[in-house]
Amino acid sequence: MKAARRYAAVDPGSKRLGLAVADPDTGVAVPRPALPADGGPEALAKRVGEALADFAPTHVAVGNPVSLDGSRGPATARARALAIAIRDQLGVKVELVDERFSTAEAARSLRTLGVDARAARSRIDSAAAVVILQSVLDRAKPTA
Repeated sequence: MKAARRYAAVDPGSKRLGLAVADPDTGVAVPRPALPADGGPEALAKRVGEALADFAPTHVAVGNPVSLDGSRGPATARARALAIAIRDQLGVKVELVDERFSTAEAARSLRTLGVDARAARSRIDSAAAVVILQSVLDRAKPTA
């Protein structure tokens, strides 16, 4: 029997790492508290592993900040280094996922839910991780 896949996502920001996990019963992405983004990739991967230890993911999607024109800059290199560190430390499959518009979509969702701007700042990174993870989950769903 094949083990169930347990998906998580990380939205790497300059100040915080947003986290989300997929509810194993519903397959819906739900936010986890964001983590401080200080430190190098190995330290961040360790922090992610500790924050997700109770969930025990088998797959982690890491947001890849590609520019609107498709170019890649320093933030893309940092996301790649974080993805490699997460893979190495957690021993899970890691996928870089284009995160263009994820923060804007997350902000729109928070406004729709009535979250004020001050509260939204502390939730936006994990809300963006939810957007990233939900896109992965939607792609993984079997088609009829």
